[in-house]
Formats: sequence, structure tokens, C-alpha cells
Amino acid sequence: MTLKPVMQLEETWETIDAGYCLWIGAGTTMQIAPDGKTYGYWAPGWEDLTKQLEKKAQEKQNPLPPPKSQDYPDRLEVCYNVLGAEPFNTFLRDQYYTQLCVVLLKEAYNIIVKTPSFQVSGEFVPERLRQIASLGQFASPIVSFNIEPLSSFLVARPLGVTRVFPYADVQQKREYARWAAANREILDEFARPVYHPHGLSTGDSIMTRTQYELQKLAIAYRLAVQSAFGTNLIVVGKGLDGEYMFPLITQHRSEINDIIWFASDPEAKKPKGPEPTDEPAKTQYRKAMEKYKKAKKEFETFQKQCADLHVSIALYQQYSDLWAHWQKVRARADGDDTTKAKRFNENLYKAWSLLLEEAAIEAEGGILTVISRFNPEWARQQKLAEKARALGERGKPILIENKAPLDLFSEIRDKIKSPTPQVTALGDIAPEVFESILTGLFGEPTETGSVSTGVRR
Repeated sequence: MTLKPVMQLEETWETIDAGYCLWIGAGTTMQIAPDGKTYGYWAPGWEDLTKQLEKKAQEKQNPLPPPKSQDYPDRLEVCYNVLGAEPFNTFLRDQYYTQLCVVLLKEAYNIIVKTPSFQVSGEFVPERLRQIASLGQFASPIVSFNIEPLSSFLVARPLGVTRVFPYADVQQKREYARWAAANREILDEFARPVYHPHGLSTGDSIMTRTQYELQKLAIAYRLAVQSAFGTNLIVVGKGLDGEYMFPLITQHRSEINDIIWFASDPEAKKPKGPEPTDEPAKTQYRKAMEKYKKAKKEFETFQKQCADLHVSIALYQQYSDLWAHWQKVRARADGDDTTKAKRFNENLYKAWSLLLEEAAIEAEGGILTVISRFNPEWARQQKLAEKARALGERGKPILIENKAPLDLFSEIRDKIKSPTPQVTALGDIAPEVFESILTGLFGEPTETGSVSTGVRR
């Protein structure tokens, strides 16, 4: 099928209906976060994250060594070298994962427990999360370039059981991913894979130039493109970073069908009307105009790269237009079949439940911290806590409504009578499996004990 180089949203139906490999990026992380003005959290973009880390690094060394370029990975490389691995990774985990977990729990508690008129129905999941869930309607496999797993749960799980596979530089950190809530769901059907070639903030993540170069030698880098073998490729919520993935697309373009990259129309960023004559409106207008010119230049470069590779760009004016489009995708799939809509709602709740359980464990201090806290008699408790800190865990609970996060999660779950996913409790993980994971973490045999998250089942 021959697609237009630049398409309107409604022109993507045929490709979407045929099925696709889905790539998702930071836009989905930003979409799952609740209103920042209400909850005080905004998922940071590349620019904000880099500036925050540079400020943190300057507290240790000022001035900072000059980066090789002004690209984000090179600037982050400087921060990593100045701060060291543990502080750098702890900051990433806190910003991209821990704080996101906290605000999602707060929002769920406000909607379900604190609202006197709350009634159990399929509509208790926030609308923006329903929109994200629609992305996975015809997608398999799914490749997430995010370093948090929550958006993956929401995209993949509403259509069935899911397994998350993150990149990690060593085996024990891949084993660590087994403890993710989605990965502990009991299998009674095919599990849709979600690959994280950039890893997860709970283990290894790809952020610096050196990390990017090393990752290019790993299967994870090639997997993103190879997952689209023989099918269509849809890209949503991912920036215009052609330099990173386009060399691989170039190499394998003939083996992929249609490619559609959803992108914001730079013209939507153009300031309206003539330049004001008074201040501060004049300065604000000029800043907005510079931002528009920069976005337009980046888009023109990206558009040329796409044209050379026969990659079509689907333009949207506002971010809300993008998500409304994907809701229409799901509505078209359901048609008049109410059983499909009912099944989707049930699975969406299961996805949301997995997300909230994962969030509660992280807000409680992190999964290794939880294991050590609920098992004070365990022989290696102190060493487990040390390993938790090395992986960036906070190590102590963040109280929400003056309650421990796991207790709060239990209240939320008890208020809703919808079907819940059957998840293996940490205490039920086979001793030999638990032993192998801890042996990998510590590099030596360990004494296993009973483990529990403290979550009521």
C-alpha cells in the first residue's frame, strides 16, 4: 500500500486495522501522569531532566566539564561522570518512576475512596488512561522506549496478559524484572510481550552517550526494528529522533510494511497574530516565535529523513487530537458488540490494578526494601537493603493521606468489586527461583526465607 508522505489522522485507519508493531515513547509517560497543577508532578522531558541533573552535578563540581556536543546524551554523560552511577540512577528513578507512582496512587484514592458518591462501574479509570489503553488495540509486539513500566501495563494489558522484557547489562537485573506486577500475573493464555530496549529505571537504563553506544551492540537495539518484520510499524509519543533509529530502519526498510510516525504539526506552535508592542507580552511572543522556528526546523529535517525512507507522518494539531483518534480506533473495533466493550473494561481494570500495585510497592520504598522490611528475621536483610539503595530504591515509604502506600492500595482494591488479576504474591515465588535471583544480585549463595509484600490477597 502506498501512503502519503504526510497524512491526516483519519487517513491512518487502513494501516491500523491491518495490525502493527507499536513503538511508544515519552509522550505516553506524560499522558499517564495526572494533572500537574493538582498533584504537583510533571513527567520531565529531555530538556527539563538534563537541566535538573546539570544543576545537581554543579553542586558537586562547578563549572562542569564541557560536553562533546549539546545533544542530551552527551550532556547527561557529563552529569553521570560527575555524580557517579548510584546518585545518577537514583535521581532518574525518583523523577521518572517513584514520583509518578505516588501521584497515581493519590489520584486513585481520591477518585475511589474519598468520593462519597463513588459507584463501581467501568468508568472509574481516568479518561486519559482509557485513551492510552486504546493504543494497543491491534498491536503486537509492543516496544517501549520509556524507562518506566506503567505505561506498558496500560497499553498492553487491556487486550490480555502481558510480560515486560527490559534491557539490562547483566543477568541479575533482568531477573529483577520478574518481580514486576505484570510479570507475576498467572498465565492462563498467551502473554503479549512488551520490550523495553532502553531498560527500566529500576535496573539499567539508557540515557548517556556511552550507554547508547554500548546498547547498540546488544540485541535490544536491533529488536525494536526486527519486531516490525513483515508487518506495519506505528510510532506514537516518540520524539523526532531520526538519528538514533533511522540507520536500523534504513538497513531493514524492505522487510517492514507501512510505517506511520505520529507527530505534532509545528504550525500549531506558531504564535497567533502580530507581535504585541507592550511588555511582558512582547517578550513572551518573541520567545514563542523562537520556539516555533526551532520546532519547524527540526520537523523539516525529520520530514526529509522520513521521505527518504518512505516513512509517513500522521500530523495532529493538539495532543488531545492524538488521543481522541486512538479512542476512535477502539470504538471502531468494538462496533455494536457490547461484549467486546465489556471485556475491554474488565481487562482495563486489571491493567490499572497491576499499575496501582506496582506503584504501591515502589512508593512503599521499592520491592527489595519491602521484602526486607516484612521479613526482619531474614538472614540477609541488611545486605538486601544495601542492594536496594544501589538500585535507586528510596528505602522508606512515602505516606499518602498519612497512610502507608500498601495499606492505601488495599483500601482502593477493597472498594472496587471488579475482577482482579491473579498475581503470584512474592511469598509464593518458588524458593529456587527466589534463590537464583538473589544469588545473581549478591553474587553468592543466599539463605532464603518467606517473603511477602504485605498486600492482602
